[in-house]
Formats: sequence, C-alpha cells, structure tokens
Amino acid sequence: QHTMSFAFTWPSFDEAAIAQHTAHLNFVMNAKPEEIPPQIVDKITVTHLSFGSKSPSIKLVEVVNVGTAGADATFTIKYDGDFAIGILTKVQMNAFAPVTTARKRTQQQLGLSAAVQAPLVVPLSVDLSNIAIDGTVRVSVKNLPDGQKKMAASFDEDPLQRITIATSFDAFGPVAKYLQSEVKATIR
Repeated sequence: QHTMSFAFTWPSFDEAAIAQHTAHLNFVMNAKPEEIPPQIVDKITVTHLSFGSKSPSIKLVEVVNVGTAGADATFTIKYDGDFAIGILTKVQMNAFAPVTTARKRTQQQLGLSAAVQAPLVVPLSVDLSNIAIDGTVRVSVKNLPDGQKKMAASFDEDPLQRITIATSFDAFGPVAKYLQSEVKATIR
C-alpha cells in the first residue's frame, strides 16, 4: 500500500489571494440570475472573506478512473474552524399588489400614500461563521477537448454540522428565522 501526503501552511492566503477568491465568488453568485430568488433585486457581493486560522482535515480515500479523459477521487473532509464570509445585497420587502379601488379607498382612509405601492428595497447583509462540516466528497475532473478541465464535486450526505448565520434582520425574530432557514437550505 502506497501513501502520499501534502503539507499546507494555514493560513497562507495573502491579500491578493483573498481578492482573487472574492472576485470569483462574486462572479459565481451572480452568474445565473434566473436561479436567484426574485426578492433579491441587486448584485450579491462578498464584503469580507477569511479562511481563518484553523485548517481543514482532508484525507484522500481513493482515486479511480484515471486516464486521459480525467479522474475521479473520493476525500473525507472535516472542518471546525473560524472561516467567515460576509455577503451584501438588496431585497424587496413588499410584493407589488394591484391597486384596487377598495384598496385605494382603505389606504386613503388610513392616511397612507401611494408610496406604499412602490417597492420597498432594503439592504441585506448575511454573515456566515462558526462552521463545522464532516463528510465524504466525490470529485470528478474531466479533460475537455479544448484543453480546459471541468471539475465537479458533491458530498454523499449533508456535511453541515454547525453554522452561525447573522443577518441585518436579526432584530426581527420571524424574519431572522426565515432568512436563516433559507440560507441553510441554500448551503445544503
């Protein structure tokens, strides 16, 4: 049986590497607008990114299907560290509703202006931290005809053990719970 190991110095991410990762994340999160919920009405932007001081534990389990077309590998990954990321966007809080005569009359009686019919767009910040994952990930690397490589990765099961989600709406209990559940569902 052969063994192989790699030594990583953690954290070894300088400002240029952080800027490169931030730019890539900004691109990826906005690349498919049709997949972004309609309530998000602005670009999604990374405001801060830290890989933290604790390194993940990654073990190579197996490598199969090695050839000129690519290779497949299985890893176990464990992380319980201080990685953190902040995201900022804008969301529309009120849905457009058609203005009916009865509704308009009610609004006038209550002293409400037509402004309540306009979209209410507010900033939304989301900070993710205190992350723990534990799982098996399968990675497939394929060589494309044009010389580029395509990589896909997926976990066998949900690896998320713990995450802290803080938002700009944490003071509003039901809204905060809803946002936290939506963020967790997106991550999973």
